[in-house]
Amino acid sequence: MDEKVMLDEKGRLLIPKSIREKLGFHEGVKLKLTVEDGKIVITKLVSPEEFIGDMEGFIKEDATIPKIDPLRLKEIWGKT
Repeated sequence: MDEKVMLDEKGRLLIPKSIREKLGFHEGVKLKLTVEDGKIVITKLVSPEEFIGDMEGFIKEDATIPKIDPLRLKEIWGKT
């Protein structure tokens, strides 16, 4: 999906509605901007509560699996 956009006089960029809807971006959502190989990468930040909710079912209570704090897992996951 390609869209052409233009920066305004204050350097702001409008993300087209079709792309915002596809990515689940809405007013108030927190985003992270990263520059990689001359490209701007926009990533939606996930709150600790959303992350824990997403991870439910993946982290099992089992003696053979080492226990890890979900927030520590999020920290590790964010560095990849």
